[in-house]
Amino acid sequence: MKRILTLNLLWLAALPIAAQSYMDKAERFSYDTLNPLVLNDYASVEWQENGSRYFSYRVESPDSETYYLVDTRDWSRTQYPDRKSVRSAIDSLVSRGGQR
Repeated sequence: MKRILTLNLLWLAALPIAAQSYMDKAERFSYDTLNPLVLNDYASVEWQENGSRYFSYRVESPDSETYYLVDTRDWSRTQYPDRKSVRSAIDSLVSRGGQR
């Protein structure tokens, strides 16, 4: 009985140490720790009207924005410097019936 009581006391004493160890490990993966390492954590996808097979999205970096137009038929993507360029490319594609 004394042995069981001793083991239980040792186990209870070790719990806070084990919990702190798990908390330290979890802290390595917290938002505050990982956020400086993550770029482009937000995607804004815009499907085009009229059932078009194209969609566009924007990628933000600390110093710039880049826009892409994706053709879902072959999953090719074309890079554009701004939203106006993407819009004119879409209008051009729609007027030609979606052919590049």
